[in-house]
Amino acid sequence: MTAAEIHSEAGHYHGLDLLRSAALLLGVVFHAAMPVLTPDYAGLAAQPIPSEVSVDPGLRLFMEWSQIWRMPAFFVLAGFFAQMTLVRKGPAAFLADRAVRIFGVLVLFSLLFAALSGGSPLVLGHLWFLWFLSLMCLLATIFWHVPSEAIARAASWTTASAPRLVLLFVPVVIASVLGREGLSAPVPLTVLDIQPWSFVFFWVFFLIGQALWIGRARIDDLARRPVFASLLMVAACFFLTLDNWTPGSLGFHVMASATTMLFVLGLIGVTHALLARPDHFVTLAVRTAYPVYVFHVAPAIAISVGLLSLGIDGTATVILSSMLTILLCLALYVVLVRYSPMDWLFSGYAKSWFKWPWRANGWS
Repeated sequence: MTAAEIHSEAGHYHGLDLLRSAALLLGVVFHAAMPVLTPDYAGLAAQPIPSEVSVDPGLRLFMEWSQIWRMPAFFVLAGFFAQMTLVRKGPAAFLADRAVRIFGVLVLFSLLFAALSGGSPLVLGHLWFLWFLSLMCLLATIFWHVPSEAIARAASWTTASAPRLVLLFVPVVIASVLGREGLSAPVPLTVLDIQPWSFVFFWVFFLIGQALWIGRARIDDLARRPVFASLLMVAACFFLTLDNWTPGSLGFHVMASATTMLFVLGLIGVTHALLARPDHFVTLAVRTAYPVYVFHVAPAIAISVGLLSLGIDGTATVILSSMLTILLCLALYVVLVRYSPMDWLFSGYAKSWFKWPWRANGWS
């Protein structure tokens, strides 16, 4: 058995935890790049940004590359770990956990950001994915109580061998046609902004993650070097040809869906293969990525605007802003979250340092 297989037998998926964290942290880079690539998107045109910003084509390519797989991969892994929790702990414990760690974080920080900005608490901003994820977890719990043998057999059959995973491409194409605009789907601006087809687009990836848990032995197949190398190579070739397709055409949706699925499966394979056991850096990344993502938007945009106003070129601005934002948010995590009850939301009570009564923290 390979190291990845041994780890799977023990029920640990440290590589998938790391990939989920990386998907969140790439969001920092995405928002740090907004003042450079899309300044009008967040009303930044009035900021002191030079009218001619030097943008490396490589930066734009990197952002497009991450955009096509980042959120789909996140929802696939969310579905994978949701199904794992449902099976191991049951629907009641699963829903209670997600109600705190997902919906609870959404409610608390929507209220906090609204108070700081003077806006509406219904505005989702960069926390839109928590709203979608809350709904998906609720649906997963409901469907757990109305099981369908046909669906279970279909999921088991599809994930029974690695070649059959290509069938997952079919629902992704359908969801892409319905909900995708360009490289991703439009996101809801407020809780009342339903965006049903966008929800369906991301929900399909969540369901694929649930199916992957049912056929989790395939994760070890994806972790074999010839497999994940081939997936990533073909995905890269497809990605580089997307400009040849008319956005919105059926051909574009087919190619974009294939690119997304190949990148997601390939990255799942490579991270599972590389991380058979956790180290301190990975543990830190997994624990802090979620709160860092929640905190990061305002600092990332403000730092990028400041760096651009100093005449720093676009690519250097994005790199420096991303690094400085992550460091600042890590400091906020230590001060506000790590040793406080707020960590009950992000990490769950059992994994938090702060517990009641005081002696639970090791205090006399």
